[in-house]
Amino acid sequence: MLQALHSPAAMLHSDFPELVEEYPAHLHIDILPAFQSRGWGGKMIERLEEELRGRGVRGVHLVMGAGNEGAERFYRRCEFERWGVVMDGGVSGGGGVRVDGGVVLCKKL
Repeated sequence: MLQALHSPAAMLHSDFPELVEEYPAHLHIDILPAFQSRGWGGKMIERLEEELRGRGVRGVHLVMGAGNEGAERFYRRCEFERWGVVMDGGVSGGGGVRVDGGVVLCKKL
């Protein structure tokens, strides 16, 4: 986290500039387990999307941990999809999976 704080450009996926071109906004959301599955996450994302659309932003992306099936189900309900670009040289066999194991999900606004 300290590295990201002092080098925010590292979070901009410099190896994949087309990701930020197409989906310039980045979403990060953490909800304590006691507050999950109560609709708060969806409401927060809806509000963010409303604000982004009002500012003319055309897309948003996020990175989640690979294997976090619950999070991926949640984001799919919010209409996010895995980014179709192979990011790990084909090791995973799928799009949106980064070399570090993170999974990029995207949504057009």
